[in-house]
Formats: sequence, structure tokens, C-alpha cells
Amino acid sequence: MANIELSENNIDDLIRELGAESQSSAISLLRQKDVNVPSWQELERMYDKNQHMINDRSFRPDKKKDGDTYYVSRIPLGLQKIASERMSELMFSLPVIRKYNYPKENEDIYKEITNAIESIYKRVRIDTLNLDRGDYLFSSCEIATILYLKEEQNTKYGFDSKYKVRLKCYTPRNGDKLYPLFDDYGDMIAFSVEYKRKVMEKGNLVEYTHFDTYTAKFIYNWTLKSGYADDAPVISENPIGKIPVSYCYREEPIYADVCSRKYGEMGLVDEIEVAISDNSDVNRLNSAPILAGKGLNTAGDQGGILRFYDLGKDGELNYVTWQQATDSVRFQIETMIKLFFMQLQLPDLSFENLKALSLQSGEAMRMLLTDSHLKAGHEAGRFIEMFDREANIIKAVLKQMNIAWSEYIDKIEIEHEITPYIPNDEATALSNIQKATGGKAVMSQREGIEKLGYSKDPEQTLKDIQEEEKQSSINNNIGPLFE
Repeated sequence: MANIELSENNIDDLIRELGAESQSSAISLLRQKDVNVPSWQELERMYDKNQHMINDRSFRPDKKKDGDTYYVSRIPLGLQKIASERMSELMFSLPVIRKYNYPKENEDIYKEITNAIESIYKRVRIDTLNLDRGDYLFSSCEIATILYLKEEQNTKYGFDSKYKVRLKCYTPRNGDKLYPLFDDYGDMIAFSVEYKRKVMEKGNLVEYTHFDTYTAKFIYNWTLKSGYADDAPVISENPIGKIPVSYCYREEPIYADVCSRKYGEMGLVDEIEVAISDNSDVNRLNSAPILAGKGLNTAGDQGGILRFYDLGKDGELNYVTWQQATDSVRFQIETMIKLFFMQLQLPDLSFENLKALSLQSGEAMRMLLTDSHLKAGHEAGRFIEMFDREANIIKAVLKQMNIAWSEYIDKIEIEHEITPYIPNDEATALSNIQKATGGKAVMSQREGIEKLGYSKDPEQTLKDIQEEEKQSSINNNIGPLFE
């Protein structure tokens, strides 16, 4: 077995041969992982603020004195979660643009096909899915999107079809285990996903572990008990002749540079949490006012509200002022937070920072976000590769859903373009366009009314405006009846 070269041609034979001996042997083959990614168990300790070292009582124990316990502050920060979400929002808040290229001949047919492809993307809510997939990849380092065909008669894609297309994303963050298997040339020859599902059996909710494998020819479904497969898998033919999985991975999470992967060692986020927690302890200790006096004869209070003191002839009573170097503490914490965003090449879009920016033009904001846009461009490559594979899977599915299009679909090329987020400055954009066109109009009156969005019926609004202008023109031409 060790000397056999795995390929798309022999993977199914190997699965069946090993399965004939032991189903667990077949699954062991498919659990081989050719990519180096950290486990979610390791990443979750960094991502989940409740698992941060600051919460560990052995690292930050409560203080005891004279039999009393003084509870120390433990303030965890979800900065890793913010980093994952913000990077995804930066890349996918603006929808991914798809550009289609096809021959001029039979253009009407190609337009029908591209409209069907866009209908599939719309029905699977691709823009929302991209935001989720970006967040999953940046936080857990792995995602896989599997295309399923659900048998249901419909005309949602512009033609009669007995299938609905569904995309489902799997990620270690949701408890899924992903096993891509590649040949020596880096081509995927099998993909397996292990996940848990609960089903109702005899009135009780029972959880089962499933292990599904996809090859270009077949789909295998095992049900595991105690991590092992006792029964043979349910095998079905793969109708599209292509592994219906778009897989993407990275070797470290987006927040790797600001965290320590070894528990017990301090990373930048740990330093920020400790500094804030230490300062909280000091503030708590010194928050109650302290009075210092001399020549005090008696003291008392009236219902716990009004305090009175009887001072002797040379008596004196003063508050003890706490002399704290607050500026140095603030500087330390603010500097570390700036370092956090600087190392990750992410913008700090907190309310205070945006308030300080006041109103900036679109070009000025673009310059401020240059570093983040460079980071987005660096990350875009792996996503473009995943989107290209996903588009090829959808094209293969369309061949089966509409046989009449089979000879045309492969001639369509789909390009994906990721546009990093920039605040919308329509005034600057329109001004630049008008300058380029020599000051001529770039939008019709009807388009302007429609884009404004105030009118429920732009066509009728345009007619009303034209009628009003016509009437005004008539009145102006008639002039005064009497002079």
C-alpha cells in the first residue's frame, strides 16, 4: 500500500479493496491530510476570549490576606474575533464581481446560461456565504463548500429543472473535520468530511457521526460508531463527474502574529489583557476616598449619610489624594492596541477613531486604507482560486440540469474580482466621471429618480415632472393677460 501512487484513476478501487478487508482501513486512507493546518482545539484557545490565559486562576490567582479573599480583575478581550470578522468584512462587504467571457456566436444562448449561473448564485445567497466563509477561514484556517442537488421541480434558473442547487460550508469552527486528498501533482483526487448530526429515533434525539467521501466517480457515506465504521458505506454515483467541493486553507490564522500558540507564553493580546486587568485592580483598590486627620476627638454619622467630626484646637482633616501616573498606563495600552492593528494590517474602525476623522473624501479614505487594501490583495489569491473551482462545479452541474447547453457551457470563462471595502463617496465619483466626459450628463433623469429611491414608481414620477415642466412652459409663453 505504501508504494502505490494515489491518483484519480485508482482511488475508488483502493477504497473498495481496503473496505473489503476493513471499513476502518478505508477511512484511515481517506483521513490522510496533505496540508499543514493547526487544529481548531489549538486555535480556539486563542479565538475564544473565555479560554484566554487571563481567565486562568493559576496564572492570575485571587489574593488572600488575613483570611479574606480579594478577587482580582480578569478582563479578556475578543480581539482575535474582531480581526477575523473585520478582514472578512473588508474583502466581502462589497459583493464579488463576476465577469463572463464567451464567443459572439450564439450570444443569446450564452446570455441565458450566464443568467442561469447568476440565478444559482443568487438562490444560494452567495454574498452572505462569502462573508461567512471569509470569517471561518481567517479564524479556523480551513473551509470547504460542498454543492448538493436537491430533487425539486422548479423554474428558478430560467428553465424547467428537477433539481435545486444548494451550497453548504463546512469548517472546523463548527466541529467539522476536513480531509482533502491530493495526488503528487497537487490535484484533488478525493475529499472527505466528518461531521455530527442529530436525528430523532423512537422519540429520542440521537447524535451520529458521519463520514462522507467525494471522488470524481462516486460518493461514499459512512456512519461511524465510536469513531469507527462497522457497516459498509452507502455508495452512489457522482452525477457531475467532478468532486463537488471547493476547498481553501491557510497555514495560520489571521491573528497569528499577535498571539502565542504555546499556552503559558504571553502574546500581544495577553499583554493588553494583563495591563487592563492590572489597572482595574489598582483603580478598584483606590476608588474609595481615604481621610487622614489629627486632633480628632469624636466622629459619627447621621443615618449613614451625613458624617461629622469633632476636631481639637489644632485638628486637621484632609482627603488623601491618589497620585497615579495615568498617562503612562494609557500610553502603554493605547500603544499595544495600535500595534495589534498595525501588525495585522487592519484598520482600527472604532467609533472614537472615526469621529476624529470627521468628513473625508473618498480619495482620502482610500489613502488611509491603503495598507488594509494591500493586505486584502495579498489574501485574495486563495479565494479567487476557490471561486474559480466553485464556478467550474456549477458549470458541470448545469450540463446535467440542461443537456441542451452542454456544448456551450465549457466555452464560457468566468473571472472573479474582489473589491476591498471603501466608504461610498458618490459625489466625488460622479464629479470624476463628469470631468472625464467633458461635463456632459452621465445619467438619465429617470435613472436619477430611481437611484434616489424616494419614488415608489419612477416612471410615473418622471411623467409627472415632465407634465409640470410642460405646464410651466405654457404659462411662461402666454405671459400676462393685462399690462
